[in-house]
Amino acid sequence: MEFFGPWVIRLDNATEPFWSKFTLAGTDDADGDYFPESGQVLEVSVTGGAWTISAHAASLDGEGGRGWVPRELRRGTRFDRMTGLIVDLEAGWPPGDVIGPLYFYMHFACVCGDPGVNPDPGPSPYDFTLPDRT
Repeated sequence: MEFFGPWVIRLDNATEPFWSKFTLAGTDDADGDYFPESGQVLEVSVTGGAWTISAHAASLDGEGGRGWVPRELRRGTRFDRMTGLIVDLEAGWPPGDVIGPLYFYMHFACVCGDPGVNPDPGPSPYDFTLPDRT
């Protein structure tokens, strides 16, 4: 999945961490493989012109070795007034979902860091309180 500019990548859910990783490529200073720790949130700040993120599941090669198989990322987009533009990425299937295997699932919340996209939230435009008399 390709991104542009500054983002904060937050892996907030990963089942079977030993069997999963994600890879960043093309960034200014965060290229590499990232392995989630069980029960821990993993957050990476990323900058770069055009860069990619990919998710991988481990597979055994039949000889006791471990290889990595790329997994498809599903994308959803939302906007939060306080946080800004958020791209949700999912790989695998959520635990308890009967559609896919239960051994691999990753969820990323990617928050855009571009101030042109995420303006200062400022006060709520829906505040109708009246000021005190002076």
